[in-house]
Amino acid sequence: MRDRRFVASHRGGMLSIEHHRLLACWAAACAGRVLSRFWKDAKDQRPSEAVAGAETWVRGECSVGAARKLAVAAHAAARDAGDAASAAGAR
Repeated sequence: MRDRRFVASHRGGMLSIEHHRLLACWAAACAGRVLSRFWKDAKDQRPSEAVAGAETWVRGECSVGAARKLAVAAHAAARDAGDAASAAGAR
């Protein structure tokens, strides 16, 4: 069962949109810091695009669906990664 503290209020949880955006901003900042250290495939921009997508969602400049697509693509890049460190960085 999902922790209701991390479910958006419009889906029956306790997380307001303001707090949701704050958490997404924090997650994007954390991911951006580790991505450059662990992601080795400079040609594959999917993880970087996911971080940028989260940042644009936080600013209200892209839809949840668009940001989610970018996140799914980053997870696909993690599955395609050649080593565990790169996979962890992409996730």
